[in-house]
Amino acid sequence: MFPDCMMLSNKRRSVIILTILTLVLMTTGPISYEMRDGSVIMDLSKVTITETKSTNDVKILFIMDNDYGANYHFIRPILEGWGWEVTLTGTEMTIEPCDYQSSSATLDMDMLISEVSSLSDYDAISIMPGESHEGLLNSQAALDLIKSAADMGIVVSAWCKAVRVLAAAGVINGKNVSGHASFASEYIAAGANYIPGDVPPVIDGNIVTTVRSRFYRPDMCEAIARAIGVFEENAPDVTSVQLDPIELTTNDNSSLIVDILEESGVDQVVARFYAIDLGTGDRNSTEPYRTVMLENVSQAQYEACLEPFGEGNYTVDIFTQDIFGNSCNFTDVLAFVVRNSSDSGFMLLVLGSGAVIGVTLIIAAVTISNLIKRQKAGVYLVILPYV
Repeated sequence: MFPDCMMLSNKRRSVIILTILTLVLMTTGPISYEMRDGSVIMDLSKVTITETKSTNDVKILFIMDNDYGANYHFIRPILEGWGWEVTLTGTEMTIEPCDYQSSSATLDMDMLISEVSSLSDYDAISIMPGESHEGLLNSQAALDLIKSAADMGIVVSAWCKAVRVLAAAGVINGKNVSGHASFASEYIAAGANYIPGDVPPVIDGNIVTTVRSRFYRPDMCEAIARAIGVFEENAPDVTSVQLDPIELTTNDNSSLIVDILEESGVDQVVARFYAIDLGTGDRNSTEPYRTVMLENVSQAQYEACLEPFGEGNYTVDIFTQDIFGNSCNFTDVLAFVVRNSSDSGFMLLVLGSGAVIGVTLIIAAVTISNLIKRQKAGVYLVILPYV
């Protein structure tokens, strides 16, 4: 099988990463950071190495305030879709939404900030977008919690106007930050190097900031994941493909079983079936004969129940995508033949890497030639009727 791996082009991936190198590894020359599309967005003079952990183990504490922004409702599902555990905290147990939301969109906290007993339980804290954050700015307990988290090396992130809370907490001195331009003077007064304009999210050590929460939602979530050390860019790999049963007639239902190897989490596995012209060995059409979504039936196994196929020869492509949008298309992972249900007699031909193993079959030379032409890496099971 031949994978055609790619990154989804419709996701904006321009995340500025600025991190601090330990004293031993400090270099004097700039280090360029290359994005997935090949562009270099900034020269970096600081790099940090973070131990990678499983994305399913991540716990993040959302710090909320009254007049919270509507983007919260879109940020949380992204992170929970990655398997992260989200906890809400604030200075009050129930907070009010901003004016852009319905007045009924009040939000209940899981705990008060004063009740957060162990910051070490969390991999990151994130101050959600909102209008003014006056409640947090006037809460010494909130500012102390943010300062303690930053001092412990926990990833501390803030969205748009919330960056001013980081300034008040005293955690951005000497840091590169973005944030809403209305509070630029507060960032600078706190000792930060403010990066103006609608720049992508900025990572500087364990401090992550962004402007335009709505526009940069996926990028900011990715930036937080990168800072924690759980983001990865490898698409799910296909390790095994099986068709059950392997002998099919036009009356038979069947199952496609695919084993997947993935570090973070699988978002989707899709099978596309194409009819094959035995005369040319090519696909009859660029459009699939059938497309099915496979369901997760065990930790690494995906399965789809298939209705009967029409008589003919078929090949299968498998498309995989993980929770971070990394995807790959594996072509010609399986070839099979479906005979008319009125026919009888089967023999099994196993095609390996350049070799024919198994039984002797009397068949037209052109058919054998075309089957070998269709052969790809891996082992294919092909059912051929007696001639």
